[in-house]
Amino acid sequence: MSKSSFRPALPQRRWIIAGVAVAVVSVGSVYALSGRKDAGPKAPEGDAKPALIELGPTDVLQARQVVHQETVLLAGTLNPLTQILMIAPFEGRVAEVGARPGDKVTAGQVLARFDESDLRARLAERAAAVASAEEQMRVAERNRVSSRALLDQNFISKNAFDNTLGGFAERQAALDSQKAQLALVQRALKDAHVVAPFAGTVSSRQVEPGQWVEANRKLFTLVDLRKLEVEAAIPSQHLAKLVPGQKVKLRAEGYGNETFEGTLTRINPSTQAGTRNVLAYVSVENPSERLRVGLYVSGEISTGNARQQIELPLTAVQSSKNGRGVWVIADNKLRWRGVEYERLSVDQVRITKGLTGGEQVVAMPLKGATDDLAVRLKPAA
Repeated sequence: MSKSSFRPALPQRRWIIAGVAVAVVSVGSVYALSGRKDAGPKAPEGDAKPALIELGPTDVLQARQVVHQETVLLAGTLNPLTQILMIAPFEGRVAEVGARPGDKVTAGQVLARFDESDLRARLAERAAAVASAEEQMRVAERNRVSSRALLDQNFISKNAFDNTLGGFAERQAALDSQKAQLALVQRALKDAHVVAPFAGTVSSRQVEPGQWVEANRKLFTLVDLRKLEVEAAIPSQHLAKLVPGQKVKLRAEGYGNETFEGTLTRINPSTQAGTRNVLAYVSVENPSERLRVGLYVSGEISTGNARQQIELPLTAVQSSKNGRGVWVIADNKLRWRGVEYERLSVDQVRITKGLTGGEQVVAMPLKGATDDLAVRLKPAA
């Protein structure tokens, strides 16, 4: 074959080789893509629901019938059974103040003293007026006695004697008036010393030494912390269970689980408009004065009626679109039980309907739980 016939075929061979190479690359690319598609993770098809839930020994409890003393819940604030607002007896300047909020005082202790200079001057003036009236009264008495003797001897007329008696009565009235005014000044002088009427604690003070105060101005508030009282609003459906004398267990904010004993002393005869609640009053003995006025307390009144009931922690009661209920475990699966309950305390409930006793109840909230979800209980450590 000559050179001239061979040269035109070279370009064709190059194109064929190039085509083969392109085909090999294309096949490799397809293989690589198909291999990458098979080897990569599958796209998630939404949040899959768990097929099994594992619970620890403390997550489950048994619903048991227990004997419970029936109680009525209450809440309110502590108020002093004995307190007094002490006011200024008259207008004047307060010379001394001897008590501050929080001070414990005894009966008869002086809390404040008014300036007595003007009062003592008035006292001296009124005493002198009384002395003068008494002297005039003695003169009138002598005139009356002598006029009576003259009348008996017919030396004066009856009219003259009556005039003497009128003067005597006038002097007597003047003396009584002066004595009354003197008593007022003496009373004011006594009231210049503001004294505690009973042993207690000063709750507030609204006066300072040297301050000029008007009559009836508030000076002190004195409370007796040894006896306190709780005023609580109780729903009227519990009224038939309440009797004065029933014992009450109270818890006060700031004292943890410590309980204080009280006694139901009074029940208001009328319900409150709108709420239909009844005000009940609980007395609390506080000899150590640990409890303070204004503390919020909650408690329960023992009604004396005992009955069988199922008690659960409030955390066991769950909410769903069908209402309130609990999750129980039966045949190693979750089962939803609708329940009705009453609050016994802030963290305990009494089941009134839905459980019979003996059921295994989940004591904690379960997110995403469904009926028939398998349950595995971990053994106790």
